Amino acid sequence: DASGYLDRLYVHKDFQHRGVATALVTSNGQAVVREYLAISGFAPYFDQVITGEMTQRSKPAPDIYLLGAKMLGLSPAECAGVEDSVNGVKAIRAAGMMCVMVPDVVPYGPELSPYVDVCLDSLHELEQAIFGKE
Repeated sequence: DASGYLDRLYVHKDFQHRGVATALVTSNGQAVVREYLAISGFAPYFDQVITGEMTQRSKPAPDIYLLGAKMLGLSPAECAGVEDSVNGVKAIRAAGMMCVMVPDVVPYGPELSPYVDVCLDSLHELEQAIFGKE
């Protein structure tokens, strides 16, 4: 929906303004991702795009997130991952990154607490969750 689109655009522009490296890490295929990025106009806001074909194991294995950190030139401990799925938050935790969940279809519950550092209602809250109050 339009509000979700605006949330994502706001976050990406703000992170780019801060000079924060960003990667899109998705299990989706490269063709689908390229099409979405072209239609949405988000392509310029990602320094790297990592798709499912780039690793042998998919989420909840950490491989795709570890590759994202490597492609950004960062250690996993320097990264935060944002997810809305159970396998996604498990992958972030296994990669050793800060894990932020913004629930969508799957609600946050106590069974996810071992994997999630911060649960947000909206991407508008992401900046403060990662950087704190400034």
